[in-house]
Amino acid sequence: MCAVVVDESGRVVLQQRRDNGRWALPSGAVEHGETIVQAVVREIEEETGCSVEIVRITGVYSDPEQTTISYPNGDVVHYVSVCFECRFVGGHVSLDRGIGGREMVRTRPSAGRCLGSASGPPAARIRA
Repeated sequence: MCAVVVDESGRVVLQQRRDNGRWALPSGAVEHGETIVQAVVREIEEETGCSVEIVRITGVYSDPEQTTISYPNGDVVHYVSVCFECRFVGGHVSLDRGIGGREMVRTRPSAGRCLGSASGPPAARIRA
């Protein structure tokens, strides 16, 4: 899942990925025993420091050209990404978040320009 999070100033929150250096929407996976709604709220809090509420689903993406990952151990995974629009409700965008700094290099709100170079599903390439 991924999320379009709009901060208190109307900017879209992006994170720079550690694996490829590209800017992307905050994203994550559903853990055993939680709903996707719980996962979205938890992942956004963990990775950005923002508390959010879900507004709506913006899309479901499964194009193998954009959602297939090859891992160093040889595993190849084709995933389905559900993208949500989220409303900022508290906290603040925090730099250098992520689980032990392993996933993301840094977090920032966009300056409102086209995010066409962001990685991720088409929902990541929006105008903020």
